[in-house]
Amino acid sequence: MKYNHKYEATKGLQPEPFFYWFGEVSACPRPSGNEKALIDYIKNYCEERNLPCDIDEAGNVFVKVPGTAGYEDYPAFLIQGHMDIVPVKDEGVDFDFDKDPYNLQIDGDKIYAPGTTLGADNGVGIATMLAFADTLAEEPIPHPPLELLFTVEEETGMKGIKRFDCSKITARRMLNCDSGDPHRVAVCCGGNSKSKIEKEFETEPVGEGWTVLEISLTGGQGGHSGGMINKGRACAANNMGELLTALMADEKVSEFRICSLKTSTPSIIKTCDAIIAVPTADAKAAEGCMNERFALIKGIYKNSDPDLALAITEAGCGADSTAISSEDSEKVAQCLLYLETAMYRSHYEFTQSPVTGGSIYLAELTADGQFSVDFSVRSSINEDLRLKFKKYVLQMKMLGLDLVEYDSWLGWVEEPASPLRDALLAAHNELFGYDMAIGRGIGGIEVGAIKTAIPEMDAVAFAPFSKGAHTTSEYLSVSQVQPFWDLLKKLVLIK
Repeated sequence: MKYNHKYEATKGLQPEPFFYWFGEVSACPRPSGNEKALIDYIKNYCEERNLPCDIDEAGNVFVKVPGTAGYEDYPAFLIQGHMDIVPVKDEGVDFDFDKDPYNLQIDGDKIYAPGTTLGADNGVGIATMLAFADTLAEEPIPHPPLELLFTVEEETGMKGIKRFDCSKITARRMLNCDSGDPHRVAVCCGGNSKSKIEKEFETEPVGEGWTVLEISLTGGQGGHSGGMINKGRACAANNMGELLTALMADEKVSEFRICSLKTSTPSIIKTCDAIIAVPTADAKAAEGCMNERFALIKGIYKNSDPDLALAITEAGCGADSTAISSEDSEKVAQCLLYLETAMYRSHYEFTQSPVTGGSIYLAELTADGQFSVDFSVRSSINEDLRLKFKKYVLQMKMLGLDLVEYDSWLGWVEEPASPLRDALLAAHNELFGYDMAIGRGIGGIEVGAIKTAIPEMDAVAFAPFSKGAHTTSEYLSVSQVQPFWDLLKKLVLIK
């Protein structure tokens, strides 16, 4: 098979099998919940190569590939990655994630998609599996019997892997291609407790004598709420809680009422907008109070989020507005402040490695009083996960709010002994002449679910180097794919 690249950006790049298949995957729209185009593509791929392809009711695709000549009797090896991507685009960008192929561009060492997420998370895993299984290639990659697991809806709560029947898997060694990089192996991942607050507040007309203020927090860098939780980045929802609770303590502001509130898309929240009403006599004091508090916030995040900005605009009197009560407004403000997006606990020895953290995903108060918050606690220590969640339940109960868990899964706990990890570290040292780094974090990858079903599974996770997952600054490093490729080819052939 000669490679006829769909994208100019991938032509001439090495290793060519990877970049060809990365282009093929990028041409398949695949936002979470609508991976059909890629599922159909993989199905056709398998039919052309006479590979057994099992597609379950959830849409997960499980493929078995015989070992290449000379390696048929080697132990089976599982490679796993997820098909879906987080569909984020910049304001004003005309792009339909359900229909449009991703717009791959190259700039020096970076492949990116201007104005949108790239889909390297986890297109790199899908491309890896297709390249390794390509029996029609002019030079098939030597490998043992492979089991390839392509999962759906990883980004929306591990929905695919939780519905997959892991008894289909016979391999007891695996690579997850959704974490780490060519020189850093992930050895654990976070479990997750996903929860929600839903509350209907009564609204009433604001009336005369009140001034409406529009508050806009922008400029946060955002980022992956698992992989970047130790970066100290600003969460706009938490910062809005800071601004509004500041009004509660200001003697010059007698009260405030929230008309509406809305955050940006999930992950570390970049923007938050609110409309509030304050007594007209207190309006200037309220603006001054929030600007003063924002100056402190700006100082905290001057390095991690240098572009943070606050805009407060007077939007007229409150005669035509509705809002929730002052008491309920204070509850909402405290909720946004207390449900903290942050790293809560670091590794006892490797203090830059997060063990436990949490994040608000979304927060909204509609004009008719419907209040909702999505919140998540992550931890690679399952006991800490449960205790932290119970703590936040209690805090919210003190505000008269119910934080209800609606989904959860266990993490992948670092194993004290791992022959596959040892083999990988040795192979890396042999290839590159220095030690591979160990990555410990609380990003959610599917190894936890597989290890829960198959405790004896020996797992590692590493992938080509990419940054900016879940943001429009996502990119894949071209030069770091070859080291990944060389290391993986060596690893799969170790008995």
